[in-house]
Amino acid sequence: MKKFKKIMCTTLATLSLAVCAVTPVSDVMTSEKSFSIITTLDADAASGRLYNQNDSKWKSVTFKGYFGNMKDSGCGIFSFCNALYALNGSKPDAKEVGQWAINVGAFKPGINGTDRGIFYNNVQKAYGSRFGFKLDGQYFGNVKDSRLINHLKKGGVAVIHVPGHFMVITGYNNNGTYHVIESASRLPGDSWQTESRLSSGNTKVDWFVLISKSNPSPAPTPTPTPNYFPKYTGTSNSITDALKAVGVAYSLDYRKSIAEANGIQNYSGKSDQNIKMLNLLKQGKLKKPGSSPTPVVNYFPKYTGKSNSISDALKAVGASYSLDYRKKVATANGIQNYSGKSDQNIKMLNLLKQGKLIKP
Repeated sequence: MKKFKKIMCTTLATLSLAVCAVTPVSDVMTSEKSFSIITTLDADAASGRLYNQNDSKWKSVTFKGYFGNMKDSGCGIFSFCNALYALNGSKPDAKEVGQWAINVGAFKPGINGTDRGIFYNNVQKAYGSRFGFKLDGQYFGNVKDSRLINHLKKGGVAVIHVPGHFMVITGYNNNGTYHVIESASRLPGDSWQTESRLSSGNTKVDWFVLISKSNPSPAPTPTPTPNYFPKYTGTSNSITDALKAVGVAYSLDYRKSIAEANGIQNYSGKSDQNIKMLNLLKQGKLKKPGSSPTPVVNYFPKYTGKSNSISDALKAVGASYSLDYRKKVATANGIQNYSGKSDQNIKMLNLLKQGKLIKP
């Protein structure tokens, strides 16, 4: 009975851990050495593979507190990195990922290798946004599992577990072959393998995790301020009306700054000066002043009612309609000496109905 329990414990442990012994683990602790983020592929890396676990340099990559090294124990880490490289060209630093996995209890080089449960329960949160991937599930199953095949057909990749080792599948053909990326030496580094090859012996698939591309929101970038005002497409010959139509201020002081930005000296509002500015605006080539932000015109909400009263219309859009306030509105819209006359009110009302009545 004791012997049976011992066998069962060993079997259960094997289901979640893989040591990936490519060569016997040294019984001598090597010193930890720095290893920079990679910028090129490993020497002798196969097409589509980022890391070659057999490269001798990985034997010197160790971690404080563990006698094992990346060459002997790193297939769980390498398979993850190779999967992301195949998925979207990401180049994770294998040592960084290994140290992270140690910190969360998912990697014990030289002892138990990679605990896939702990690793894949945490890795998306740690690296998903940075490397543009997401996990679509972890499953106990074989290479014929429809979940695996359908995922591969959709362009995803999968890290697979075989006895004591991890590899990557990156593609599927309807003839029943699978594209495999191998970091070590159980299979060629980059090859197509049959269903039967991946269903027996030391390459028999018994578990897989599905990985696909994510669409992380890019960090917002400041929108550069356009150098020119929007092109004026109206028919007015007034620079004031044209500027108002494209949504910018048209006061004399601001027109002076516009004129200066466009090489029009000593602007005073003369006809020839205004025509030059208007022509540039119609061509979409009127430069904005660079010394200060462009004043923005704010409009009242468009009035959609049927009243012919400017007071009622202003009230309907939530604005004040007192005489003093209407005077300010009139001035902002080029209506001089406002006194509440019918023609003045009609002009304001028409602008409000068009959504073009400027707020003071």
